[in-house]
Amino acid sequence: MKQTKAFTLIEMLVVVSLIVLLISMLLPALGKARQAAKITACAANQNQISVAQVKYLLDNDQVFPRLQNWAGLIGKRGTVGYYSASSMDVTARPLNEYVGEERDGSNVDITECPSDLGDAFPSYNGSITSCYEFYGTSYLPQWNSSAFRVTPVYGRPGGMRSISMRRVKGSASNKLLLADWSWHGNRPISDPMTRWHNKGPVRQFNTLFADGHVSYFIYPNEEIDVEYTGGSYGIAPPTPDFLWW
Repeated sequence: MKQTKAFTLIEMLVVVSLIVLLISMLLPALGKARQAAKITACAANQNQISVAQVKYLLDNDQVFPRLQNWAGLIGKRGTVGYYSASSMDVTARPLNEYVGEERDGSNVDITECPSDLGDAFPSYNGSITSCYEFYGTSYLPQWNSSAFRVTPVYGRPGGMRSISMRRVKGSASNKLLLADWSWHGNRPISDPMTRWHNKGPVRQFNTLFADGHVSYFIYPNEEIDVEYTGGSYGIAPPTPDFLWW
């Protein structure tokens, strides 16, 4: 009878070691690929929001909408009172109807960033684990006031008027509209919740600009990391000749 040679223990250990080595080499690459896919999916969300914005502008003489609060541009009803999120249903968010939004709030997946880690604003003490669930959206526009070197295009009912696309057209490519929720400089980059798409102390977020393009944009820390003192975010005023305005 012909005998079949079996693997020795040493041979099996060598094979197992090689498999472990290959896995250890592949895991970082797979992690980077997964993270890149999330960044791409988030950018695709913002691209769709941009399309909805264009449709709104066409219907409203190129004037941007007025919002009830920071979370009021697009999305579902939130679960907390911050930024009036829990009091704004889908009909109160002006871009919803331009993405086929249903009245029950079931069709706003484009406002959920797959890397949404919540809001690191200091007063919330890390309690907000997902901006999408808490505010109804993962994306924060600049609203109602100039801060962080951004001139807002979105006003509020009974207050600041929204501005026209005609006013920003000459510098639309760097006119910031919105970004991942934690882009504001009063979200400390030292807090892991602020690092939605990166691990290091880099303030880098998907950002939508007025000409419709989305950039995985790096905000220079020295330009935007500020403390809230005396009712003002004390950095330079918005100017179109800067990196953003």
